[in-house]
Amino acid sequence: MHSLIAGIANSFTDNLIAEQRYRMILDGLQVTLRITFCAAVLGTLLGGVVCWARMSRKPWLMAVGGVKQVYTNLISTPAREMLEKAGIQVFASEEVEMILNRDKTGQCPMDQSLNETDDPAECVAMLKNR
Repeated sequence: MHSLIAGIANSFTDNLIAEQRYRMILDGLQVTLRITFCAAVLGTLLGGVVCWARMSRKPWLMAVGGVKQVYTNLISTPAREMLEKAGIQVFASEEVEMILNRDKTGQCPMDQSLNETDDPAECVAMLKNR
């Protein structure tokens, strides 16, 4: 038994220390850590974009992003209609004719610019051209 442990210790010393193979292990560890870090960063960024698209309060973005249900405190009638037309179930505490601008003197400019269509894909295209 003693010779087995001595043989393992001797082999360990010869391979890793005397022949400096520990450097290959450290190099492999460094590459592994780099790949892991890059994968974590890219996964986080991609997950953030998908989450943003699914959690957005813009009905056209939710419809294009694949959201199935929406809960909100306040929704405009056109936004509810667009979401329901896209097959998205809507739960709202309050529904209003239109979302007001900051001064409460008229319709929100973003909603107003989308009044021309009720197609989510067209809304995305219109906003890209703004």
